[in-house]
Amino acid sequence: MTKQICLNGQRKMLLDHFLGNTDNFQIFDRKSFQEIADIAAETLEFEISQSTVRGIWNARRENNFAVWESPERKKKLSVSEEIAGLKKIAAEQDKKFKIIFRRLHELANQDSSTRESFAFNNGGGDGAELVD
Repeated sequence: MTKQICLNGQRKMLLDHFLGNTDNFQIFDRKSFQEIADIAAETLEFEISQSTVRGIWNARRENNFAVWESPERKKKLSVSEEIAGLKKIAAEQDKKFKIIFRRLHELANQDSSTRESFAFNNGGGDGAELVD
């Protein structure tokens, strides 16, 4: 359980002013309430809880005051969507493996045909003189 932080009237007013300043909105946009509470605590030099920031944000929004953009919630995928995504990834990997194995097969066949066409009795040696 998190500890509760009580703000007196003066600190509450300072926090309201800090969070309501539209110049700060670009700093707060898409940040979590905890991150904003940490920023405000560092600036105002007193502890602030995330629930206090959330309460002020909700109150300002309900009273049609300007507020910063809330963070996007993580999208929870359904099991069927997750399975479809995994199947898509598996299909892409299968395509890549097919390309790789086809290329390896081509290289193996090319290598064997090159060895068969090479005459080892070229000049009476074993072919070592041809190596750079």
